Amino acid sequence: MVVRAALLVAVACIAVVGCRSHATPPPATNAPAAARAQPPQTAEECKTCRGEWGRHGLADRDSCNCRTTDGGKRCKDGADCQGMCIAAEEPEREEVDPGPPARGFFVGRCSELTTVYGCNRIIDRGTRTKGPVPLAEPPQMLCVD
Repeated sequence: MVVRAALLVAVACIAVVGCRSHATPPPATNAPAAARAQPPQTAEECKTCRGEWGRHGLADRDSCNCRTTDGGKRCKDGADCQGMCIAAEEPEREEVDPGPPARGFFVGRCSELTTVYGCNRIIDRGTRTKGPVPLAEPPQMLCVD
């Protein structure tokens, strides 16, 4: 009986460890292919994406911040952009329900670079699927160092 219990415990442990080793989440499906690819690792490779090679933010080593092909394009969701969807200080609003309160979407522009440093109003990925939001409160300011 003790041997049988020990065998069951061993099998259970193997099953748990086996499940954990494959528990890596799948890559995000709404992220552009360029965002999922391995970023360039050298200054020479950085030229292929017309990126900026150097120290970005608080990083302690050089890296590449690739240029996007959709920089400046209008966006209402971070998923609309290869990089980030950035709203102006006083963001444009697209009203879909006059309310009260007025509801709709904030409109931004896709970033010129994959990652934008400093403080900006970022329109998150998945915003569109959440539906219209009250337009009185713009997206929060996010600071990336």
